[in-house]
Amino acid sequence: MGNFTVAGGLFIKVIVIGLPVLLLLLLFKNRPNKFSAILLSVLLLLTVTIGLFFFLVGAKERNKLSNKFVGFYKLNKLNCEECINCRIELHEDYRYEIIQNSKIVGDGEWSVEMNPETGYFLKIENGPIYINHEPEGEIEYIGTKACR
Repeated sequence: MGNFTVAGGLFIKVIVIGLPVLLLLLLFKNRPNKFSAILLSVLLLLTVTIGLFFFLVGAKERNKLSNKFVGFYKLNKLNCEECINCRIELHEDYRYEIIQNSKIVGDGEWSVEMNPETGYFLKIENGPIYINHEPEGEIEYIGTKACR
């Protein structure tokens, strides 16, 4: 199933990106007659419109899915040290704040990424990748230095 998803995504990217480039090359390289130029222009406009549609639908879906990750998470380690009473709050504007004893001690950015095998997951700046659980979960670490 995962390979089918990857192949489908690749096919859509080839159509959405490759076809307009091919049509532009045909328009400018071959110097077609007036009818062919109009036909190629219409096809170019159509493929660009379809590409924009897929882009907007994908962005809307990603924003909708990212809302399930907004909330509080328990943080176990901050800069390689055990962090007692630490939480991370993920905001809707893709920022996060690290809160320790009711004080903000750090911040950063987060995003939602797509893996064909596991689906959407949470990616946190300076933190672990592939967090699949919803709020009230745990985040193992966040830090700007390498731990030993």
